[in-house]
Amino acid sequence: MKHRHLLVYLALVFLCVWGGTSAFAEDADMNAYTKNTPIQAVIHDPAFGDYGRLIFPVDEGYMSGDTLGSLRLTWYNNIDPDKTVEIANFLRTRALNGETIFYDIYTEEEKAADPAKRDSGLFFFKGTPGARFAVCNAGGGFAYVGAMQDSFPHALELSKRGYNAFALIYRPGAFGEEDLPRPAAVALQYTGHAEYTPEDPPTFACVGESDWIANWRTMERRLQALQDLGIPTEFHHYPGLPHGFGLGTGTVAEGWLDEAVAFWEAQRAPQS
Repeated sequence: MKHRHLLVYLALVFLCVWGGTSAFAEDADMNAYTKNTPIQAVIHDPAFGDYGRLIFPVDEGYMSGDTLGSLRLTWYNNIDPDKTVEIANFLRTRALNGETIFYDIYTEEEKAADPAKRDSGLFFFKGTPGARFAVCNAGGGFAYVGAMQDSFPHALELSKRGYNAFALIYRPGAFGEEDLPRPAAVALQYTGHAEYTPEDPPTFACVGESDWIANWRTMERRLQALQDLGIPTEFHHYPGLPHGFGLGTGTVAEGWLDEAVAFWEAQRAPQS
């Protein structure tokens, strides 16, 4: 199982791990939500039990809009309403079909001792059983989790490609965790993270040249430093593109996820 996962950092947050065609559930409820569906209707849908609130930012001050089609998230651009609706329907259909789409990270005892731990968990986007997996971590400026733009779309697209993908809902600002296993590769989007070590994993990175939050030159210098250490890298910077473009649908960055997956697959350890 070594080196079978891909670590992804998205936007401003320095966090943990990232992630044929998978079969979507055939169900009339696949299109239950539309762009006109109120966000609160999704949050309180019985299909999601008590975790529907974690689909959107826990601190609602970082989002605006009343419906799925009008959703806006602080610091993000190029939010695709069609993708937002698709994600919500995907999760609902899978839940109604009896599949586990959400995993608690902490026990009830741990959450009772620290109520903030209730605001965490893993959403699961099922791919092919036994396939490689990725864990996607949304950014949010160390203030909130922008999953609907910065991890759910990535996880959904990875699941369509057969990978098993998890989207982590974390507690912003909770640092100090123990070291994690080294991933097969990192896919890094628009962040000013500058530190590195000779033990860093192979790294794919992309950013817009008009990003006023994460300067593309800072990312370029870090990727060059990794390359100088002999670590495989791939770097893309897109003219005119601002911060928080997610999958980049309809922009010059569209298709970057396929390039990141190809980079990830190129790091696959030889089969023994």
